[in-house]
Amino acid sequence: MDFSQLPKMSKTPTVQNTNDEVPDATMAPSTVNITPHASPEPRVVYVQAPYEPGFGGVWLSLVAGIIFLAMGATFGRWLIATLSGREFATGWLQPDGVTPVKYFELQGGTAWTEAGLFLMGIALLLDAAILGISASRGRPNRALLLVAVAITAVAMLINAGVVAYLFSFGIFPLTSLIALGVGGFVVFDHGPMLRAPRSSGLPSS
Repeated sequence: MDFSQLPKMSKTPTVQNTNDEVPDATMAPSTVNITPHASPEPRVVYVQAPYEPGFGGVWLSLVAGIIFLAMGATFGRWLIATLSGREFATGWLQPDGVTPVKYFELQGGTAWTEAGLFLMGIALLLDAAILGISASRGRPNRALLLVAVAITAVAMLINAGVVAYLFSFGIFPLTSLIALGVGGFVVFDHGPMLRAPRSSGLPSS
């Protein structure tokens, strides 16, 4: 057999494309410049919640003020009579049976107790009115709240003096202690409203 008639095999090595990709010289990689869009900055919106007085609000001050005012009503009558220049009759007489007992001469510190209760009643009624105005406007008025706290604090100091005075005579001043406690609760309840940021100080949205 003549092997010279057979076609000769090429010895050119064949490179196998392991990635099964067909190279194309006409397709050059292109560079695309993609600029990401800047995300907008979040906007902070400050919203003031409606003013809603809590348990130490209008109703507590109103009810407690009426009760204390009624308990100290005799001091109110004495005050009106004194300011009008009239003599206030207590209905009691000295041991001689002739000289009337003056109001602040009554035993047991009655006048001082009723004075503290009357002033606390006035302070709480003013506090209820101020809280009612703030609630109707939907926001607490800092200046009016400071006035209410100041008036209630003065009434508390007077009742604290009455308590100390009656204790010195061995008298347990229950009603004055109750008035002192209610006044302290009202003042403590107004603390968060006084510490609240002013609406005018909030940044604009």
